Amino acid sequence: MILRTITHRACLALGLSALALLGACASQAPKRARPDSHLLAFIDGPQVTRQEVVEHLGQPRASFENDKVIAYRLGQSGGGYYVVSAPQKQTELDWEGVDYDLMLRFDERGVLQEHSLIAIRSASQPH
Repeated sequence: MILRTITHRACLALGLSALALLGACASQAPKRARPDSHLLAFIDGPQVTRQEVVEHLGQPRASFENDKVIAYRLGQSGGGYYVVSAPQKQTELDWEGVDYDLMLRFDERGVLQEHSLIAIRSASQPH
C-alpha cells in the first residue's frame, strides 16, 4: 500500500512537472534570427519582385491594398537587421524586439516601386 501511494505521488509529480515544462516552452518568445548587415541590400537592386522579397525575408507580417503593400517587423542588433517572427497566436500584439516596420509597395506586375524603413522605437529605448 505504501509503495502504491509513492508511485501515485511520483506519477502525479512527474505529470505536473511535464505540464509546467510544456507550458514554459509554449510561452517563450520566438527565437530571433542572427542580425545581418546585408539583409536589406537586395531591395535597392533593379526590378526587385515581390517573390524575391518573400524569398529573402519570408512571409510578410501584414499586407494591404490587395497585396500591393506588404510589411515586415524588423529588429536591429550588432549593426544588422533581423526579421521578427510573428507571435504564436494571431490575436497577440507582440512588439518585443521590434525596432522598425519595413513597408514595401509593388506595382500590378509585382515589381517593387518604393520602400520605407519606419522607426518604431529609438535605439535608446529599452526592448
